[in-house]
Amino acid sequence: MQGHVTSFFSSSLDKYTSFQAHHEDIRQILSVSEGVVTISENELRLTSRTGLPLYTKKDDHALCKMNCALNLDDSSLLVGCHANKITTVDLNQGQIVQEVQKNVYIQSVVKVKEEGWSWAREGECLN
Repeated sequence: MQGHVTSFFSSSLDKYTSFQAHHEDIRQILSVSEGVVTISENELRLTSRTGLPLYTKKDDHALCKMNCALNLDDSSLLVGCHANKITTVDLNQGQIVQEVQKNVYIQSVVKVKEEGWSWAREGECLN
């Protein structure tokens, strides 16, 4: 189902929870201390592990054409967008903290070292 999240537990894969997160394709799912973060193209949602929505963040400018996300720490998230930007979101507040323009499309975000981050696009590394 489009935009649906289901989780399972035990070796027999018993259903733990199942909920509708978005009405479009989910681009990434991350487990964080507060719950489950899901991103679709234009929406970021934090949901409790039992399926209750904690907040939904939409921003036509900073969070559009989202493609990937990575936990920076327990309270912040780095979001890469096809709209040539990288956005930092405070998970506790549900607020955009920082937005950085890049002149490439962001397809994946990976942690390279403790002191730095790299963004990759079709084999290129950017710092």
